[in-house]
Amino acid sequence: MQPEVVAICTEANALLIEQALISYYGRAELNEGPLFNSTNGGDGVSNPSSTVREKQRRAQETRWGTAAIEFVNAFSGEKFKGNPAELAVKLNINQRQVQKIFNDKNVHSVHGWCLKGNEHLVNAYNHKYDFINAHTQEEFRGTISQLSKHSGRSGSGIALMVNEKTRHAAGWTIKGRENKLRPLVVTSIGNVEEIKFPWENAKAKFDSALAWAFAAKMYDFWKKNMDQNKSVGGKGVLRQMKLEYPKKIYLYERAFQRFRDEEFDPYENEYFLDFFDHFICKYPEYHWLEYRQKENV
Repeated sequence: MQPEVVAICTEANALLIEQALISYYGRAELNEGPLFNSTNGGDGVSNPSSTVREKQRRAQETRWGTAAIEFVNAFSGEKFKGNPAELAVKLNINQRQVQKIFNDKNVHSVHGWCLKGNEHLVNAYNHKYDFINAHTQEEFRGTISQLSKHSGRSGSGIALMVNEKTRHAAGWTIKGRENKLRPLVVTSIGNVEEIKFPWENAKAKFDSALAWAFAAKMYDFWKKNMDQNKSVGGKGVLRQMKLEYPKKIYLYERAFQRFRDEEFDPYENEYFLDFFDHFICKYPEYHWLEYRQKENV
């Protein structure tokens, strides 16, 4: 190889020229030309030291692999021994697609090829499952791809659900798991999602959780000592309890109002009871918030 100086200029201009030349000649891994560059240029380190060069070499080996690996086609049984780049050449695809087998825990194969010993993970796509839509109660028996065609949902999303990486796929789940889901609702844009509970405030997680746990105690006090007077608000209950107003009192008032107006009963709502028990276990210093007798559970 004989080096050729194509320009004498600033580093910034040199990087632009590099990008232009790589684009003109094309990268081999993208089937665009003969160049072995792994990027479009303009993002490298100028004149790296020997230490940096060694780190770059090791990073490339870690990223793409140099040792021969045993691959197998899960459907045909054909075998191939080589590194990921060589398999990519054999399949005429971008080697990054092959590398997903190593980098993405949800990807087990590419074009049916997988690591030897992982054939069963690929064949899982041919396995028939008993599916149920927890929202419509519709049942379906078939493979992941068959459900994908039947429901119009992506196969990858259904596969994530099958592998328990997600709780459901637009309401679809494996039959028997539907009881583990929260109630499902359809959003304004047509998505099917598990219901979000009012104590799950993303912007103030702890404050909201504490307010709802404490509001249950306020509700218990209101029922027993204030004749269940619905004109009484959260501040009035706190005054009767002879307690100072807490920070973010609006959270406490809002939670108490939901109980007072019977939007749901904290004694009967299983999701709230689970939340309350979890909160007390996670923050044992608030054990004094306990507001119900065990026999009422």
